Amino acid sequence: MTKETTPSCRLYLITPPRLEPQGFAETLKAALGAGDVAFLIDQHV
Repeated sequence: MTKETTPSCRLYLITPPRLEPQGFAETLKAALGAGDVAFLIDQHV
């Protein structure tokens, strides 16, 4: 396989059910910078 045909790894991120938006912002920023994010599922209510 050549580099063009080798699939890359993509991240699926899921938020916790309960979170403090202000405090979670830095954590989310770091997670989004960790790699190629395919999905972000926001499950907090």
